[in-house]
Amino acid sequence: MRFKIKRSTVIASLIAVQLSLLFFAVWTLNTRSAYFYTAVNVINIVVVLLIVYGRDHPAYKLTWTIVILAVPVFGILIYFIAGTHYLSHGIRKRLETSQKFNKEYVRQDPKALQRLCDGNPGCARQARYILSSCGRPVYEEGDARLLTPGENMLEALLEEVSKAERYIFLEFFIISQGTMWDQLFALLREKAAAGVEVRIIYDDVGTLDHMSRGFKKVVRAAGIRICTFNPFLPVPSKFMNYRDHRKIAVIDGTAAITGGINIGDEYINVIRPHGHWKDASILLRGGAAESLTVMFLEMWHLITGEELECGRYTCGEHTCGERTCGERTCGDHTCDERACGGQPDSKPGFVQPGFVQPYDDCPVDYEYVSESVYIQLINSALRYVYITTPYLIIDNEMYTALCLAAKSGVDVRIITPHIPDKWYVHKVTRSNYRRLLQSGVKIYEYMPGFIHSKTCVCDDETGIVGSVNFDYRSFYQQFECAVWLCKCGVLSDMKADFFETLEVSQQIDPVKWAKRRLPGRVMEIVLQLFAPMM
Repeated sequence: MRFKIKRSTVIASLIAVQLSLLFFAVWTLNTRSAYFYTAVNVINIVVVLLIVYGRDHPAYKLTWTIVILAVPVFGILIYFIAGTHYLSHGIRKRLETSQKFNKEYVRQDPKALQRLCDGNPGCARQARYILSSCGRPVYEEGDARLLTPGENMLEALLEEVSKAERYIFLEFFIISQGTMWDQLFALLREKAAAGVEVRIIYDDVGTLDHMSRGFKKVVRAAGIRICTFNPFLPVPSKFMNYRDHRKIAVIDGTAAITGGINIGDEYINVIRPHGHWKDASILLRGGAAESLTVMFLEMWHLITGEELECGRYTCGEHTCGERTCGERTCGDHTCDERACGGQPDSKPGFVQPGFVQPYDDCPVDYEYVSESVYIQLINSALRYVYITTPYLIIDNEMYTALCLAAKSGVDVRIITPHIPDKWYVHKVTRSNYRRLLQSGVKIYEYMPGFIHSKTCVCDDETGIVGSVNFDYRSFYQQFECAVWLCKCGVLSDMKADFFETLEVSQQIDPVKWAKRRLPGRVMEIVLQLFAPMM
């Protein structure tokens, strides 16, 4: 019988051995040399001071300060490997170059923004923040469709891919071989053979152990370009902690899908390791798809260094009234019919009014876009805020926003999983219930299994669907993306879906929750210390 060792196990073991040897060497010097011992104490103080006066989140600073002071030698080593935000000059330069694509090829239509400002100044405030922080424009078109659960997302993805004529871009945190991938790959191979350009990005840690040996070779043999974000190597690295958690599918720049659903059989309930998997994505048509196109091209450049000509995939930097695309058309519409950086007054083919604004978040620029957009939406609520999230590991800013809203009479409801995918993360999620419940936030657990949806809907006016969890990793350490929605018909679908999910969820009783057994509460408190690393 052949024994198969997982790649993740091998890499983790090699890293553990290296760290152990390094720790032993430093510890030996520390115990045998008074000078070295003194030097370590000085370094401890200096590092803690640098952490305290740095730009990181306060909770993140506190956690690393505790680690360094509790384990002086080893704590510093781990901090410099996994705790700093240092990037090499090459990676930082490539990141800056890739972000220029957005400024050059996607521009805000001032008329659309003005109409939003005139119609709803409060919502416009959120849109202007997204525009100023990450440069992603708001589009006056609401042709959006909620895709839930994963089975519906797969059906829509296959349908859109089957219609592709020019290109297909796929970017996922996880690509796992199985039924879902087999159906998609069969179609991708067919399209690539027909001359459609197909490119795929996946995160190496997310996909670790989900691919067979030679997977990329098979994909490339089908004429598909594929690359890996931040390969997980058996060497401690400062960049290792950053992951590409985004989920993006773009077809011809006219249709795009994003949200929480990866490529894997658990997402479509073919397998059920954690009960029924409840998830959500959103399908966008029209100009908003171009923002997601550029996001993909930026990430492709960051990974490969290949500078693709964005003009081949987008309508360019112009507005329709100023310049046309020449011989090329934008999908099924010419530039006189459809927005290419701006939006014309008439929008044939768009069946719903509203505003759509895809956005992304980069973990190394100290601009915490994902959390800030959530907080703005919560602070703007007058009647209700309904949230679904697989993890609830939040900082004081998010606590304050949620508790303030609930205490102000806003109906704040949050649905989290009942069956966890990671027991320790679930413990930390539950450790955050008490303070929220005391403030009047209503918390429910999805009883049939694991809810992975990342959605938020507010007052029938605004909402968010994306890849962003309510946790530190999504807010501070991962590349993420989402879609902000205003006055779109899809918001009513999101609200209806929330209440359907509520019917199979159990509300957490504040009185009973306060009487939980002591050992479980102690474990939650201990794990809470490491929440900023989760």
